Amino acid sequence: MTNKNPLHQELQLQLSYLLNGVVSFSTRHLVEAETDLSQTSLLLDEAINRLTGSFFALHAAISAQQELVALVVAGRISGTAGRTELQAHAQAIVAHVSAAVTSLQFQDMTNQLLERTAKRLGGLREILNDTAAVASALRSVEDSSVVHLQIDAVIARLARQSETLDDALFKSVHQEHLESGEITLF
Repeated sequence: MTNKNPLHQELQLQLSYLLNGVVSFSTRHLVEAETDLSQTSLLLDEAINRLTGSFFALHAAISAQQELVALVVAGRISGTAGRTELQAHAQAIVAHVSAAVTSLQFQDMTNQLLERTAKRLGGLREILNDTAAVASALRSVEDSSVVHLQIDAVIARLARQSETLDDALFKSVHQEHLESGEITLF
């Protein structure tokens, strides 16, 4: 036996709209969180590759410098020529250390992405908790007009929470206050 009561049908439509809204908001925020996590993974891969390259290059430069020092001490290379080569190796070492430091700057960007993802998931949890609280409260309401008003209020609150969350989690990730410049992603 189906209930053809217009109030019942309107309530079904409102509940359907509410549930679709929850699913839509949740899905959108989860997709954004997945995107941030994917970007974090890419940044970490890039940083690790750069750091690895910098450390290998640094090791090679230090080894070459040590060999040169050994040749100067053994008298196989003159002091003047040795000093010039040592200065070149020292500059190479500084360049490799700078490259390693630049690679470490990715840590700040990954922290921003992870922080934003955590906030987005926290906001999503808040949206779902609010929806669950209203669903629980609706069980005891017998007046369908009150149910309609509460569902409308939940829908409006979901839209505000989602918009507030989006505004708070602007898409850009910045790297600032670094010796080697600034980097902006997205």
